[in-house]
Amino acid sequence: MTRNEGLVNFGKQAATSLASTAIGGIGPTEGAFTALEAGQKVGLTLGRQLGTNLSSGLINSIEYSAEDGFGWNGEALAESMVGEQALAGYMGTVMGGAIQHSMTDSIRGTIGEDLMNAQATARTAGNLARMGIDLAVTGNTGINLLNANGVGLFEMNFDLEQGISGRISMGGYDMSAGTIMSAINGMSTYKTSRDILNQGFSGDRAAAMRMLASYAADETDERFEQLMNGDAEFTIEEGDGNAKTEQDENGRISMRIDSQEGTNGDLLTGIALIHEAFRNGLDDGEIGQQQENAESVIHHTIAAQMVGQGYGMSSLSDSLKDEIKILNSEGGIQKLAEHAVENYDWSADYWKLTAEGKWKEDQSLDFDISAAVEENPELLNDPEIMALLRQGGGKIAFSDMNEEVAQKIGLSIFGDDIANSTNPNVPDWANESLISANGALNRFIEGTGAFVNASEAINSAISYIGGSNYESNPINSSIANTLLTDMMDSLGGVQDSGLLVKNGVSGIDTSNLVNLGTDENPLYIPVELGPGQSVHDSSSLPGLRDMDAGIFKNHSGIDLRGIGDSNVVSSADNLSMELNYDATFGLNALTTFNYSGISAQDKLSHLEAEPTIMSFLQNFGTEGVNFDGNALSGLIAGTVLGNVGNTGYSDGAHLDWNTLEYSSDLAGFDPNSPLDSTLYGDYLRNDITVQSAFARYRSGGEGTPETVLDYASNLNNYRNYFEETNDIPWMWEMNLNYGLGWDDY
Repeated sequence: MTRNEGLVNFGKQAATSLASTAIGGIGPTEGAFTALEAGQKVGLTLGRQLGTNLSSGLINSIEYSAEDGFGWNGEALAESMVGEQALAGYMGTVMGGAIQHSMTDSIRGTIGEDLMNAQATARTAGNLARMGIDLAVTGNTGINLLNANGVGLFEMNFDLEQGISGRISMGGYDMSAGTIMSAINGMSTYKTSRDILNQGFSGDRAAAMRMLASYAADETDERFEQLMNGDAEFTIEEGDGNAKTEQDENGRISMRIDSQEGTNGDLLTGIALIHEAFRNGLDDGEIGQQQENAESVIHHTIAAQMVGQGYGMSSLSDSLKDEIKILNSEGGIQKLAEHAVENYDWSADYWKLTAEGKWKEDQSLDFDISAAVEENPELLNDPEIMALLRQGGGKIAFSDMNEEVAQKIGLSIFGDDIANSTNPNVPDWANESLISANGALNRFIEGTGAFVNASEAINSAISYIGGSNYESNPINSSIANTLLTDMMDSLGGVQDSGLLVKNGVSGIDTSNLVNLGTDENPLYIPVELGPGQSVHDSSSLPGLRDMDAGIFKNHSGIDLRGIGDSNVVSSADNLSMELNYDATFGLNALTTFNYSGISAQDKLSHLEAEPTIMSFLQNFGTEGVNFDGNALSGLIAGTVLGNVGNTGYSDGAHLDWNTLEYSSDLAGFDPNSPLDSTLYGDYLRNDITVQSAFARYRSGGEGTPETVLDYASNLNNYRNYFEETNDIPWMWEMNLNYGLGWDDY
């Protein structure tokens, strides 16, 4: 080749490269090549390839030789435009691109690792389509089996005539083991997306649900399952860019998110949905609401950062970009929490550290160290502390609070005292100031361990007792009581640590309480009214009860219904309470108090585990309440003691309430105290409703289980029950069990 021929060839390569680069830069707004009517994305991609082939074909059709000078090769141009290789390229581009674009669109909203794996699945599917077309049209295709840092290393070629060959090269489609594994992992993301669509979610709601499913936090996973199972609902409505979460009396969650404008509105909706997933829809009080809001903002900011990584920062609003900057700044978690309280509406859960190095009960088992961070922001420079705070959404999970972490937190509080007490002229063993400062640090570390033990014991009790029921989830009463005893012992350790700072007394919400006393000396019915109730309704009266067609049992208490999840409260001031568990009554609170000279005892049964045990913890950490290692005392009237539940021998959420009065003759509480003669007698006798036929006729009977059918009043009640309900199976069982026919009633 002559020098001039070489220069012409080099010029062709340079011109081709320049043309290809220029055409590749054409964006969708140019409108170029979209007349192919293959869809904008696919049409543009194919158009680019046609343009590149045309320009390179024109350039390469120009020939030059030293003998003949410049000339024209029409075959070269034709081959570049419609030859086998060009045709395979067009078809592979369209089919592979269509598949890849379609699959990528179908998982829009997915973030994080799920997005990366799903994209690998889409790329692999697209490459497989391209490979098949290559092989069908040209008889040849290639794959690359090794991949390092994005560069292929070993190419294998498949040729219908020549067979398989391999070479060290960067060519071929990426089919390395890592790519295949990512593609396999990505299949679960596509399954989740399909499940979302099958549940009726579409458009922005579907994209938001994909984001919720891929965020991978316990709270978002739980909210996703609630939405998929119909236990929660999520709507998009016209508004001013706000969101709200509410919970009704049955515990159903409703989330409303205002619609987001623009092409990335679906992504912004997903970020808002993640924010709302950390809200429970309840009024947790000022501190609780602030903490819940801060946690929501921290997590939606982390999600926004993941959206920026997956879809570009241009997809985010300016306010979200600003919050990401705060998150990534020094002390970002604490700054973001403060930003949330100052800039978000939090109106409508932690052991919290004080600046003096003590802990306050704050309605959670985990640890809030914001006070220590405020005193010493450099604490957030510790990678372990920062990682634990990120993982715990701004707090440190009790399972992560170990001696080493406690020491780091303690040094942030007492470190200056230790440093200032050091005196090179005085031996450490004789330096009283240093001994005192080190003692404070050691007491903090050891005492924090007591709080961790309490969190573990409380969590164990809630986990075991929660959801228990004689039929659906029976548990061992002995184990349950052992766990409650362990919990009491651990709270004794907290009390003895000297690190517990108690909270002030919270206000009492009396709006749903029935007060039989006066405002100055209240006597409350120990459970709130249910939805729509002005008085309580009984589902079973005290006395003999026909449990199941002639299986009679004495029922000393009264069952109240229609109050599922309602608060159980302290009836009077200066009340004491303890928690127990047994197979019949489930989790129950035994309360004792004195009202106007009358000593009384209530047993409140079938309580729900988590809210009841957490209420016990909250009351334990309240000023004026004492703890003797087993029971709380000094509780004021109306204090929440727990929630109505379904534990023990129960067929639905209700309160089994048994009240006794003190008998001087018995020197104790009379187990046979008639309810209508107790402090609550007038209300129980004259005011409560008894709506169900079962309660009116098959409960509250006279006599004993052996003599119940000897009483005409009982037989008359059973006749009335049958006439009202026409309960043929019950009548049949009574006939079989007792040989009683209609004439016997």
